[in-house]
Amino acid sequence: MPEGVNVTYEDTIELIGYGIDETELVCQWVVQGGTCDDRVKVRDLKVHLENQHGIISNSERYPCLWLECEFGRNRMMRKYALERHLREQHTPLRWICPTCEVTFSRKSSLMDHRQRCPGQG
Repeated sequence: MPEGVNVTYEDTIELIGYGIDETELVCQWVVQGGTCDDRVKVRDLKVHLENQHGIISNSERYPCLWLECEFGRNRMMRKYALERHLREQHTPLRWICPTCEVTFSRKSSLMDHRQRCPGQG
């Protein structure tokens, strides 16, 4: 790091979030006997689900039709819960503590961890 540059914990978390959002994945939503296979950035997954797979209503419940998802296929979820399920279960992306390198599937869990991280003191 160049001298005089002070990168905070919060700055590092923002960079991790940017990296996660910009990551591209192949949609494995099952459609007509195959998979969608569209390349989608994680930040665009919500719009992709709406436009390509009809996940549009906040009041309806949907199964997860991601390839080989036994958990989600047997459970009906509201739109927001399905989107969270996809991000947490079907993307390899994790929030990494910049201090101790423990990983989390949610940013909020990382922020909670910060309060008790052994490397913070």
